[in-house]
Amino acid sequence: MKKNIYDLFSEYEGELPDIEEASCDTDRIKRLVLSGTVKKNISRRHKPKIFLISIAAAVTAVTGVTAAAYTGGFSRFRSILHKSSSDSGINKELPLVNNDDISGMENNINEEKTVFTGSDFADISTVGMYYDNSTLMISIEIDVDPETELPADSIIIPYISKYHGGIRTELYNYSGISSAAPLIKGDEDGVYYSTFYITENELSGSTIDLQLRDIITESDRTEIFDKLMNEQNKWREEFDIDSHTVEEWKEYWKSNDLDERTRKFAEDCVSECEPVLTGTWSAEIEIPEDITSVRIFESSGFRVTADTLSLTLDVEKELPVGSTVVPVITMKNGTTIIDGGTKETEWIFSSGLAAHDKTEYYAYRAGNVFSYSAPHHIEDIEKINIIVFDYDKNKLIADNYTIYDKETQK
Repeated sequence: MKKNIYDLFSEYEGELPDIEEASCDTDRIKRLVLSGTVKKNISRRHKPKIFLISIAAAVTAVTGVTAAAYTGGFSRFRSILHKSSSDSGINKELPLVNNDDISGMENNINEEKTVFTGSDFADISTVGMYYDNSTLMISIEIDVDPETELPADSIIIPYISKYHGGIRTELYNYSGISSAAPLIKGDEDGVYYSTFYITENELSGSTIDLQLRDIITESDRTEIFDKLMNEQNKWREEFDIDSHTVEEWKEYWKSNDLDERTRKFAEDCVSECEPVLTGTWSAEIEIPEDITSVRIFESSGFRVTADTLSLTLDVEKELPVGSTVVPVITMKNGTTIIDGGTKETEWIFSSGLAAHDKTEYYAYRAGNVFSYSAPHHIEDIEKINIIVFDYDKNKLIADNYTIYDKETQK
């Protein structure tokens, strides 16, 4: 799928270097904008490289459930995640099914079945989900006529909203097209599965309104994004972007409501597609409230909300233009959890904040939510450092803020 880097900035929290500067580190800009985009389909692997994945960020293979109390429904949920991963080649590092021992996740799992209402062309229901305060992975089953064989690259388009405390938040833009998830064929004829991974503040205790509309193909989506890029190229030509800074382009984007124009254009492109299966299905899914595992660490203008499966980083202080922020978490067993590109990682190692042989990387980052690769107990957190990187003409400057140290504060 093609994406223009500068089309993503409207949801990026921070600033970009001036487009005209010859010294601009373009590789870093791509990494920074993509990883900082709240609503796009980005996963980060640390080998080190970055790749795009579907919002159906399911996980890798495991067999067997170690907690005997779980029902057959949960075993089925796990097997679907495994099949989604092995068939789609998507994120293999998120928790629950990337290790055999899931004994620390009992409070993060829900097997209740929710049935979608909608068109007669398919019956849709949830299979299972796991969640914490800021992350949600949910699988659905799609039953169509047994004689219906959907194309191998079929995808389904979600429109996702969150209701929390009387406030409605639309979670994904581009009319759902950029978060469309692949359909994985089940063992029985006419049975397909799909998995969504959602990151958003205060998911726990909220109600997710999940609407699914039409099944199209991945080639359709590629064609839609090509049309969208061509349309946005016209906007840049009208603006004469080569004669302006990124800051001026951002202001132009906002003042001309190009987010809404993008959404409307993408929606029109979707409507022009010939779906392989037409229909609309919807369900309101209640996410149980479990805030007992949440703890907030706050200092020096930074706030970290830590949970079992993820942490959320909020920055309330003024930072230099072009800076990026990395949380570094040290656990009781000496393991350090880090994130960042090549330069950030090199600095973290050279500064002594992390050791190569005791390092774990966040499995996924979307906006200010960082997902772990395994569940972690909050009481095991020994220290939290916040690293701020300020790039000035491709020169790295690093600042280290200690916002929690178990030895000196509670």
